[in-house]
Amino acid sequence: AKAMYDRHGFKRESATVAFNLGRAYGEIPALRDLDRAEDWYRQSLAAGEPSDCLGRAQCHAQLGHVALERFQDARRAGVDEPVRLRPLVQAAWEGYQTALELHDALEAIG
Repeated sequence: AKAMYDRHGFKRESATVAFNLGRAYGEIPALRDLDRAEDWYRQSLAAGEPSDCLGRAQCHAQLGHVALERFQDARRAGVDEPVRLRPLVQAAWEGYQTALELHDALEAIG
């Protein structure tokens, strides 16, 4: 579906399909693959309109969630080294921070 939407220039629909695939790979236990989830969220950002603050905010929030999931997975696996965990925490913070900034921009518009 995404390829078809891309061919015909339907950016919003293409971004929505990619976003939903990201959620599937991030949230359905039988499909869980955080690398693929991240890839689909990034494709959603690339496919969407720059003016779609809500869609972009949702993607950045999900990217933050993917980073948080990676952090939690690492902790469950016994990783307790700040040097290895810090980039995951930073990525989660950046995703959520960008989502909040986009949300604030959307509220300012009206």
